[in-house]
Amino acid sequence: MLEIGLVEHRLLDNYAVEDLSWKTQDEYLAGIGQRYRYNLRKECLRLADRFRVETGKPQTLAERRTCYEMYLNVHRRAEEISVFELPFSLFELMHQDDRYDVIRLYLNEHPERPVAVMYSFINDGVYNAMLVGLDYDHVREVNAYKQILYRSVLRAHELGCSSVDLAYTAGMEKKKVGAKAQEVYAYTMAMEHFSFAVLESIA
Repeated sequence: MLEIGLVEHRLLDNYAVEDLSWKTQDEYLAGIGQRYRYNLRKECLRLADRFRVETGKPQTLAERRTCYEMYLNVHRRAEEISVFELPFSLFELMHQDDRYDVIRLYLNEHPERPVAVMYSFINDGVYNAMLVGLDYDHVREVNAYKQILYRSVLRAHELGCSSVDLAYTAGMEKKKVGAKAQEVYAYTMAMEHFSFAVLESIA
């Protein structure tokens, strides 16, 4: 692509757990680097019993609205990637599509309302964790974000997927659940050079 005049741009790294062939949790943990394995045990596994995990689509409109509101919480705090806000109607379509999987985490002491949600798309054996939602009142208290990442890996394994794509940003947290960075590049071509020449003369 460089030979035909395209310019290469390094983008943010993508993160993926590429091997889900383990049989037990011990085998899964053994595949994570020692430092990240320690952090996963300290920040996530020791709190796992405080959560109730629900999979499948949320059935009531109230719960679907809550999940959407948690997505908005995360979207409005996003700084590394700027994307437009997705409408609730799109989430309603995902709730009707069997290719989407939804994980919700409830604290045992607050069973009436989820504190984290992950919307994922399953395609050719890849579990694509696409959209996360969080209740920021509980993110630090129980490491809700790390917990939903961990549960996404377990869910992908449960469904027989071959890998988990955890997308961009928050690389440190994703490495703690076994994800590895994948370099991503974009290629562009300038079709009109006069504007570039003007900009260079100004600079």
